[in-house]
Amino acid sequence: MQHCKRGDRVYFTIGQNQEEGVVETVEYRDDGTVMATIRFDKKDGAVSHINRNVDKLEPAVSDAI
Repeated sequence: MQHCKRGDRVYFTIGQNQEEGVVETVEYRDDGTVMATIRFDKKDGAVSHINRNVDKLEPAVSDAI
């Protein structure tokens, strides 16, 4: 995912599981890496955060019209 901004809904993986979350922050590092902090709901209902390289994220597309 080349462009990522706060509020974007994205898919990411934890192990073999695909999860869905919302981008809270985007950090542009000196080495050119772009990292996103993603808020997501765990299976037990708790809210958690994870950091992922934006190159490994996929946009979560809604089929709703």
